[in-house]
Amino acid sequence: MVRLARRPRRKKRFKATADDDYQAFLADGDSRFKKITEGQFQAVYDQRGERLKAGYQVIFLGALKDDQNHVTLWKISYDDGGNDDLLRLAVSAGKISGALLGTPF
Repeated sequence: MVRLARRPRRKKRFKATADDDYQAFLADGDSRFKKITEGQFQAVYDQRGERLKAGYQVIFLGALKDDQNHVTLWKISYDDGGNDDLLRLAVSAGKISGALLGTPF
């Protein structure tokens, strides 16, 4: 079950990525998440920023058991009709501890 409090974090990450806003992207992260460099963030923006700006839909796929994190899986469908992405989002102690966005395979 996904708690509603988790959803605003996900939305903030997408908005921050679409807006090319590195600081906003890191805002709700824990110390591990905040180790993402500006260059790493920029690489994701370069690959997905325009698609996010053009519009997208997010569908919750499920949650995974993990000893240290609440891990959720999300399907990202872009309004441009191109390939979908898969987002894995990990939250620990109320902070984002990891995020991985990419193709399903």
